[in-house]
Amino acid sequence: MQKMVENRLGQFLKDRRCQLDPEMFGIARADRHDMGLQCEDVAERAGVSVAWYQWLEEGWEDAPSADVLDRVSSALMLSEPDREHLHYIAATMSGPHGASRTYMVPPKLQRTLDALSVCPAYIKSPCWDVVAWNGAARAVLEDYAAVPPDRRNVLRIIFGDTALRRKLQNWETVARHAVEDFRQQGIQMGMSDRAKALVDDLCHESEDFARLWRDAPPNEAGERTKIVEVPEFGAILLDYSPHHLNGHPGFLMVVYTPATVCDSERLIGFLSSRTGRVARSIGIGRL
Repeated sequence: MQKMVENRLGQFLKDRRCQLDPEMFGIARADRHDMGLQCEDVAERAGVSVAWYQWLEEGWEDAPSADVLDRVSSALMLSEPDREHLHYIAATMSGPHGASRTYMVPPKLQRTLDALSVCPAYIKSPCWDVVAWNGAARAVLEDYAAVPPDRRNVLRIIFGDTALRRKLQNWETVARHAVEDFRQQGIQMGMSDRAKALVDDLCHESEDFARLWRDAPPNEAGERTKIVEVPEFGAILLDYSPHHLNGHPGFLMVVYTPATVCDSERLIGFLSSRTGRVARSIGIGRL
């Protein structure tokens, strides 16, 4: 157990707790100036110990499980946006010794990825760590399984993988969009300690990232295009866009679809040559 340098989770909980009127819960206060619920009140409503909840607000506890967060959210009567924001803050907290938390992707989500057999797709965390992917993504984009876990991050791969830079014909555009989207996310959701550390690392490791971070304006993430060069089949245009995952605030599934019929045929041909079997055809409609 370690105290967080920036206690965003605890401050958020305390702010919401102090906004609640005890009389809404049938709690009488002798001192009418003592506004808000007490830690004891929230702990009782959430079914946790008072000491544990106090430690959580003070920043001495690592982020709790999603189930406990939901119980605390209910105890504080959080709105749906506030509930999602609470999960987002917890998801971006560091674990012991500053290590990133381990994300266990539900089997249902992995099956969804695998079902997109000829659409490269992956799931990224709020700090853009790649936590799950399908076979098409490994073949076309990056062999994520071969990337060390501490480097398996979208931004680290874009700016640190020279092979990917050679493979992406529009690398500069892809890199600029990534920085713009990450900056916009930080404005909307706040920059976690891990996100700030990631930016600091990349500014020291990559002159290109430092330049783009300094100059690129924030931009709302939307549909983008990558031009990927694959062996024997040439350039393939892939449209890609992020999709929010219900019940997993801050996590996004990024799905790539061929931009044209010709791109679809090249993609299917390439994947078939890699797997040794004929891939099923796909439509060009957006997901």
